[in-house]
Amino acid sequence: MRAEGPAIPIRNVYALLAYAWDFLDLSSPGHVGAIEADTPADLLARVLAHGLHELLRRGPYRAYIEHADDLRRPRGAIDVTRTVTGALRARGRVGCRYDELSYDVLENRVLKAAARTLFSCRNIDRGLASSLREAYVRLDEVADVELTATSLRNARVPRGHRLYGVLLDVCRLVAANLLPEESGQGFRLRDFTRDDDQMAHLFEDFVRGFLQYHLNDARVGRERLGWVGASGEPAALDLLPRMTTDVSVRTPESCTILETKFVRRPFRELEGTGRQKLRSDHLYQLFAYLKNTREREPSSVTVDGILLYASVGRGVSETLTLGTNRISVRTLDLTASWSEIRAALLTLPVRRSTMLASM
Repeated sequence: MRAEGPAIPIRNVYALLAYAWDFLDLSSPGHVGAIEADTPADLLARVLAHGLHELLRRGPYRAYIEHADDLRRPRGAIDVTRTVTGALRARGRVGCRYDELSYDVLENRVLKAAARTLFSCRNIDRGLASSLREAYVRLDEVADVELTATSLRNARVPRGHRLYGVLLDVCRLVAANLLPEESGQGFRLRDFTRDDDQMAHLFEDFVRGFLQYHLNDARVGRERLGWVGASGEPAALDLLPRMTTDVSVRTPESCTILETKFVRRPFRELEGTGRQKLRSDHLYQLFAYLKNTREREPSSVTVDGILLYASVGRGVSETLTLGTNRISVRTLDLTASWSEIRAALLTLPVRRSTMLASM
């Protein structure tokens, strides 16, 4: 789905990615020149180029890869079966299996493929394309492969190499937004910020990442909730939908559940009145989370909910009580200045948590 309305400023897009992908301590907007990127496509290219050059400076990840060769001198473990069945001794050779430390691992292949894909896109800044091409050339010990869903699914962040996590996230976004040119020649990268589905996931990850970074003495994450009081045959229980929160903020005394929404029209408007109403499915979803959480918590723990909408323009900041649950409705204007966005998030009504200002 393609979103309408004003574009989100590039600086804000960078902040969304930085918190969602958790690379605030690895790089800052100044390091990659994010504010100089004119488009979301160029921003992805800039982050990938900067990250690859940083990776090459530190030294890319290497791993031992098993080889099987017919050698004149034994190396590693001798493959007796291969040696005998291939009559290798008559040719003065022996079958061997050995491990060799190599840069040619799946993760590096994926990064190299993404670099080649991006510098070939027609709507990428030529300076950025040149930087990506340079990194691609320097990865000469890594095999060329296509950027596929399978390789991205199988790629893992090597232990002790957090930068790979950021770069693989860039690769996934590149792969999801690669489109052929209408002429049939070459590719281009579409503006992912205009895709509601992709932005809904990014907005959720951003909010969760922001709270994880800034909340002190609170546990922030997603939670899988069970249906309190549900009973029946396994096949019947399997029909129940899963309940997984977007963001849960827990302290010993409280639980706040945030449901994030990235939709073009957050509220239902009554025709001819200008009045706004909450969308019933959004409210019912959050209320179900709160009810099933409340039933499992001690009475001393407060359980609150927040509906947080990404929006443009007119803001909403209201709080109501349904039964024993406090529900707050907030909008976050992603076209506002970053300082305004940050301030709005820092003042969300999350109970008994201390916000730390550090970005």
